[in-house]
Amino acid sequence: MLEHETGLHFVLDCYSCAESKLADQDFIYEVLNKFPEKMGRSKNMSPYIFKDQKGNVDAQGISGLVLFGDTHLSIHSFPIKKHVLIDLFSASDFDYGWVVDFMVGLFGAKKHEVEITHQNIELPMSVKETVQMIDRERKSAYFS
Repeated sequence: MLEHETGLHFVLDCYSCAESKLADQDFIYEVLNKFPEKMGRSKNMSPYIFKDQKGNVDAQGISGLVLFGDTHLSIHSFPIKKHVLIDLFSASDFDYGWVVDFMVGLFGAKKHEVEITHQNIELPMSVKETVQMIDRERKSAYFS
């Protein structure tokens, strides 16, 4: 079952990041675990995180997701490429300027790109659908 929401979709691509952070599953878990509090919100669930070690070595890395309030944050890291994709969607508007500064500093990015859109999005309402969404986002991030 999917819930339709309209809101702010923020995508941050960070390049030339610290490879050690991108390969550290505990580090990415802690980013996901602590971020909701930085936005002044409570988590709906503990972060879901996994290592993707199948397929092309360049596409391997860590992906994770946390749901909080009407918001989700997903992170997809590609250590060999020194690239991380940060995807933040909220049905509520938020000040994304500090998010850019925070994430760029956290991952040590030397270059970054931001994309902001207001859009309708289907939010998964089950763990299975959430896992499928993460897998699609990860593949999309690598092949784009």
